[in-house]
Amino acid sequence: MLALDEPVLERLGLESTGAPDFTLQPEQLAAFGGTYSGDGIEVEVVPENGRLSVAVTFFDPLSGENVAYPPFLARPVDEREFDVCIGVLAERTE
Repeated sequence: MLALDEPVLERLGLESTGAPDFTLQPEQLAAFGGTYSGDGIEVEVVPENGRLSVAVTFFDPLSGENVAYPPFLARPVDEREFDVCIGVLAERTE
């Protein structure tokens, strides 16, 4: 999995547009939780320590198997906007 640093993201125009210290209440985060599926893709979203853990699985028609990607974390930057955490931000706090 490729992780890009902030200067690279800025040059690509993909830097965060939200506040770095924005937080949601646990019940607000819980509203995003669930399993979403369609067109052979399943996404499981679970609130975790003020962020969302997102796990993606898709059906590979060539192999006939489900392929699961490692989960990633997304932090809220607005009420309905999240940034995918990379680098130090992605470290789980348990």
